Amino acid sequence: ANDNVNWWKTHFKWSWAQEHNVNINGGNAKNRYYVSANYLGQDGNLRYGDDKFKRLTTNFKYNATPYDWLDVQVNARYIYKNLDNPLYTDLGGLLYHDISRLWPMMPFKDPNGYYMRNGKLNQLTNGSRSETSTNDVYFQGQLVFHPLKNWNITGNVGLRSVNQFRKQNLNTVYEHNVKGEPLTLAYGSSYTTGQTAAMQYWLRSSMVTTNLYSDYSFAIDKHMFKLMAGMNTEKYNNRDLDVQRMDLITEMVPEIGGATGLDKIKDAGAYSWATVGFFGRLNYDYENRYFLTANIRYDGSSRFLSDDRWGLFGSVSMGWNIAAEKFFKVDERIISLLKPRVSWGTLGNQNTNSYYPFYLLQDVNAASGSWLMDGKKPTVASVPGTICNSLTWETVRSINVGFDLAMLNNRLTMNFDYYNRKTSNMVGPSGEIASVFGTTLPNSNNTDLHTRGWELAVNWQDYIGKVRYNVGFNISDARTFIDKYPNASKSLSTYYEGQELGEIWGYVTHGIAKSQEEMDSWLANNKPSWGSGWGEGDIMYEDLNGDKVINTGSNTLSDPGDRKVIGNSTPRYNFGVNMGLSWNGFDFSMFWQGVAKRDLWLTGNMFWGLNGGEWQSTGFKEHLDYYRPENTTSVFGPNTNAYFPRIYMNSDKNQYTQTRYLQNGAYARLKNIQLGYTLPKFLTNRIGLQKVYLYVSAENLLTISSLPDSFDPETAYSNYSGANTGKAYPLQKTVSFGLNVSF
Repeated sequence: ANDNVNWWKTHFKWSWAQEHNVNINGGNAKNRYYVSANYLGQDGNLRYGDDKFKRLTTNFKYNATPYDWLDVQVNARYIYKNLDNPLYTDLGGLLYHDISRLWPMMPFKDPNGYYMRNGKLNQLTNGSRSETSTNDVYFQGQLVFHPLKNWNITGNVGLRSVNQFRKQNLNTVYEHNVKGEPLTLAYGSSYTTGQTAAMQYWLRSSMVTTNLYSDYSFAIDKHMFKLMAGMNTEKYNNRDLDVQRMDLITEMVPEIGGATGLDKIKDAGAYSWATVGFFGRLNYDYENRYFLTANIRYDGSSRFLSDDRWGLFGSVSMGWNIAAEKFFKVDERIISLLKPRVSWGTLGNQNTNSYYPFYLLQDVNAASGSWLMDGKKPTVASVPGTICNSLTWETVRSINVGFDLAMLNNRLTMNFDYYNRKTSNMVGPSGEIASVFGTTLPNSNNTDLHTRGWELAVNWQDYIGKVRYNVGFNISDARTFIDKYPNASKSLSTYYEGQELGEIWGYVTHGIAKSQEEMDSWLANNKPSWGSGWGEGDIMYEDLNGDKVINTGSNTLSDPGDRKVIGNSTPRYNFGVNMGLSWNGFDFSMFWQGVAKRDLWLTGNMFWGLNGGEWQSTGFKEHLDYYRPENTTSVFGPNTNAYFPRIYMNSDKNQYTQTRYLQNGAYARLKNIQLGYTLPKFLTNRIGLQKVYLYVSAENLLTISSLPDSFDPETAYSNYSGANTGKAYPLQKTVSFGLNVSF
C-alpha cells in the first residue's frame, strides 16, 4: 500500500480549554482575608484516544494584628490535578517513539476499514487507560513579634505535601488479517502477545521548612542601619511504590483485585534529605545616597559526609546614587536616578545526582536472571560502582558591576549589569583512568568553570493625548569556559581546560560530488576512514591536516583529525521586546522573545528523512530535495543542485557533523499578544459592578525561524534527550477569550 498520510494532523488537533477564577477579599484594619478558587479543564490534542486534564486550585490567606506587638499570617493552598489519557501515550511516548518516525505512505486503514498497525491507532483506542490524580497541599504559618520599636522577631513554618496515585490498565490489542479476523498484537517487548495487566503507583512526599530570624533597624544621625540574623531548616521525605499484576479476568474490571496473574513490584523507593543554615545581614543607607548590604551564611547538608557537610558563604554589595549628590547639577526632571553599583558574593550548591552519593549502592533485582535454578529465575545482584567520599559543596563566586538610570521624569529607565561568575569544585564526570581499573570513577568535585555575561533592560513610557504607551527592550549574553578538569590528554569526548561550553566540533564540507569523476578525483587525495562505495551524490569533506585521510585523529585538542569548532549551541543575545498602549478603555499588549545567535546540529530522521534503517526514517516534502543524477529513473527527475546528498537506507556516511548542514538557531517568537476592553464606568455602575473587562489573547502565535518545520527553536537542544532530533514536544499555540468581572 502507498498512502500519503500526514500523521501529525491525523493524530493531533486543536483542542478546547476552559478556566474560571473567583476571588473574594475583605476585612478591617485588624483582620484581612483573601479567598480564591481556580478551575482549569483541558481537552487533549489527540484526535484519536480521548485525553483530558482537570485542575482545581484553592487559596486562603489571613492576616491579623490582634495586638500591637503581634502579627499573624496564615497561607494555605490546595491543588487537585487529574490526567486521564490512553495508556499508550503514557508508556510509549507517542510523539518521541512513533509518530516522529512514521512513513507518510503507511496506510491509515486497511481495505476492511480497520486501523493499520503502524499508525498506533489500535493502541490508542482499545481502552487501555492511565489515570493520574495528584493532591498538593501547601501551608505556611507565621508569627511576627514586635518587642520594641523597629525590632521584629519572625518565626514561620511551611509544609508542602504531595500525594499521587496512578491507575493503569493494559487491554489486549488486536490487528486484523486480510479476512478481517482479529489477531492479538503485542503491546511492547515487556509483555507477551495478548497479555492484560493492572498497574498502580503511589507517591507521597513532603517538604517541611522553618525560619526563625530577628531584625532591628536604627539610625545614628543620617546613617540608617538594619541588622538581621536567623536560621532556617529544610527536610524532604519521599516514598513511592509501583506494582503490577498480570492477566485481568475481564477488561471491564481493570483493577489489581480483578487480575489473577503474576505480581511484580516494578519500583519502590524511600529517601530523604535535610539542610540547616544560619545567616546574617547588614543594611546601611546614608541619605539615600550610599548603600551597603552584607550577607553571610553557614549551611549544612545531609548529602555530604560530616567532614565535608558545612559551607561558609557570603556576599557584599554597594551602590551610590550620584543623582542625590549636591554636586550633581542636572535637573531631577532630566535625571532622577543614577546609581552605579557593585557586588561580590558566594553561593553553595548541594544538588547531586544521588541523594546518598557517599554510600556504595548495589542493584538487586528479584527473579531477573536469564537462567533457571530449581525451575525459577534467580535474583541477580550487580557489582556496585565506586564512590567519592569527599564530595562537598560546589561554590559559586560572582562579581557584578552595573548601574540603574531614570530620566525624563522617569519616562526612560535603564538597568545594566556585567557579571563574572566562577564555579569552583563543580561536580563533574570522572577523569581519565587506565582501563585496567575495571570500572569508571565516580563524579567528584573536580571541575572549575567561569561564566562572563551582561544584561541590559531599557523601558520607555509616556502618553500622547489620551493614548498611553510603553515600550521595553531587554537583551543579555553569556559565555562559559572550563578552567580546570582532570583531562591530561585533552580528549574531546569530555571537558577540557579552555573549552567553551556548547562547542560543536565537525568537518568542513567540500561539497557534493556531481559526478563519479569528481568523486574519484577527490578520493585520489582524500580517503575517508568510514563508509565505502563513495560515488556521485556523496559528501566530500575537507582534509584539514593534510594527511590525505579524513578522520577524527586522536580525538584530542592537539590532534582532532580533520575536525574543528564549526559552531556553538549556546544561545547568544537573548532578547525580549514588550509593547503596550491604552486608549478610552481599550488596551493592547505584545511580547516578543528570541535568540539572535545560535548554532544547532540537528540529526535524526526528522532532519535527514532516511536515517538509521527503515524503522528510524520518514519522508517529508523537504526531504525530496536530495541528490539525483541526470540519468535518474526516479519519478521526481534529476536534482544535481540538491540540498541533501544521495540517500541510503542503512548508511550515515554523509551525515557526519559538518559545516554544510549546521543550522542557524536564531529565532524571534511572538510569545503573547492581547487586546482588551474595559466597559465604561457609567455602564458598570448602572448594573452594580465595579469593573468589567473583556479580552482576547494568543500565545506562540508566530515564529520567525530558518529551522525545518519539524523543529521548535525553543526546545531544540534542550536537556531532553531527543531534542536535537525533533522529537521533543513543541510549544503549543493557544488562543484565549476571557471575561473578568469585579463586584
